[in-house]
Amino acid sequence: MGIPDLRPTIEACEEIIPIGQLAEQHFRYTGRPLRIAVDESDWRFNNVSPEKVAAIRKKVPAANPVEKAMFYRICNLLTLNTELVFVFDGPDVPPKRGRSHHGRLVNHKDRQLLKETLECFGIPWVDAPGEAEAECCHMQRLGLVDAVWSQDSDCLMFGCDLWLRDHRTPKDAGYDNRNKAHTKKAATSVRVVRTENLKQKHRLRREGCVLFALLAGGDYDGTGLVRCGAATALKVAQAGLGISLCNSTSQNDCNAWAKKLAIFFKKENIPIAIPANFPNFQILQKYNNPKVLSESTLRRNPKLELGYKRKVDEVALLLVTSHRYNTWGKDYMEWVAPTLLTQALANEESPLSAETIHSIQLTNKKTRITDGNSAQLEQKISFSPFGLTMLRKHVFEGPMSGYWTNPSTRLFDIELKVECYIPVYLLAKVLPPAAFDSTFSSRQVRPLKRKFHDDADAHNSLANNKPPVARLPSASATQRCLGSHSDRFGLLQSHVEQQLRLPGADLRQSNAVISQRPNTRPSNSIHNHEQIETETSSCLTSIRPDVSESTSEYLDHDLRWAMQVSMVEQRRISRPVASTAQVQRSVEVIDLTNV
Repeated sequence: MGIPDLRPTIEACEEIIPIGQLAEQHFRYTGRPLRIAVDESDWRFNNVSPEKVAAIRKKVPAANPVEKAMFYRICNLLTLNTELVFVFDGPDVPPKRGRSHHGRLVNHKDRQLLKETLECFGIPWVDAPGEAEAECCHMQRLGLVDAVWSQDSDCLMFGCDLWLRDHRTPKDAGYDNRNKAHTKKAATSVRVVRTENLKQKHRLRREGCVLFALLAGGDYDGTGLVRCGAATALKVAQAGLGISLCNSTSQNDCNAWAKKLAIFFKKENIPIAIPANFPNFQILQKYNNPKVLSESTLRRNPKLELGYKRKVDEVALLLVTSHRYNTWGKDYMEWVAPTLLTQALANEESPLSAETIHSIQLTNKKTRITDGNSAQLEQKISFSPFGLTMLRKHVFEGPMSGYWTNPSTRLFDIELKVECYIPVYLLAKVLPPAAFDSTFSSRQVRPLKRKFHDDADAHNSLANNKPPVARLPSASATQRCLGSHSDRFGLLQSHVEQQLRLPGADLRQSNAVISQRPNTRPSNSIHNHEQIETETSSCLTSIRPDVSESTSEYLDHDLRWAMQVSMVEQRRISRPVASTAQVQRSVEVIDLTNV
């Protein structure tokens, strides 16, 4: 729906951006989550197909697959630190594309279920008098939301300046058919159109989009001006004639404007006749002044204030998810608890203490690389949800006994840890930098099995905020894991150049620096973290002196770890071979973890 002939122009200036990146940029700039007005009818109709719904309900008559899919989508977006405002179509949606009926056919009970879910989450929702997308854009123009999510390009005519729509990817690799049946919604990215880009690249303003729809055909008049194609319509719109057209207040004003259009056609040698009463004022009004709620009505809604803090009614939400979505207590924690964690992290102003850190552990799995984006936007973690949720043991073993799982054969699990992806910038607000150092380093450390001498060693390492003691394997094991000294640096050559983005960085210089170390067994003190870090920086300086002061900004933790391990290994294997017992007793300190 929208303005189909304008699609190539729109796609020429749209971007495909990870949602997490949009949310992070907005949060850093404003200090609050990105607030998105959602066209509910768009999410509903671009969802589980009616055929799949029928098949599911044939097996489970009480199932609500569309609303359940929307519940999951809401959880994902809240976890990315966005806030949502849902807008529902009203009774006065104009008929589109020649159809006689008004509005879109939706089961009232289905809407009520979604509204109930939103109420439980504390998410605001609005019933528009007319089209939901028009109300969304109206709210953005008033500054009540930051962006509009809809598939309908009419948003550009309604005044939206940050328009989001689904990014669809092929279901099968190598298949480029963009038909809905052969694609799926990207989980983490959206297509973004900024009207500022539309102005700069195509000299197209909101009023120009209105004029384009009237000339080439849009939702409310599929014909447009006879013999006026997309290229001609775009040319007229770029000439700025749309501004004066949108100032029209009657059909007489439209007739007077048509004379300006005739002059333009004559000047440009465009042989198109303009019929009487073109453009039609009533159609112009549907594009230019759609039916929306008054500004005062919207501003009286306390949930639409930018400072509104969402409160989750967890008991009510668990009842809805359990009975309507078959998502009981344990699964509830998997979906809802991450949203609570994100909300808590976003509201924190200082690092969390060990007592309030929710047992957050960064997993060894890689951070999520979002749809080809090279930035590390989200980190997989595990955490305990019970410091965030009010649904704890006394609830599941008391008034809501039997709600933990369905069937209720499993008892409440106080040791449950939820795994999810959380925005890295939020974790960085509250976790010590050492937590990230250890996680990123440990990705390449799997061959080196770290073992504490005993519990006392582990406790002392953590208490003193020092790297834990680790056992190094034998020389032959290290050689098998990392390869020879020169081979390791050869393998790192391309990695360094990519990280530095500077061609010609030669790691042989680094190799030479290390190889010049005396072939004597170093004292135990030389293996501490600070000295190895200093020597690593010295080697890096020999590669590229111009980045010596900010090495950490250019080199990732994996590379620094590899260089540090190489230095330690070079010293260790240069000394006389010890007996197996001596090797097992020798302990070298490596900067593996600082948790």
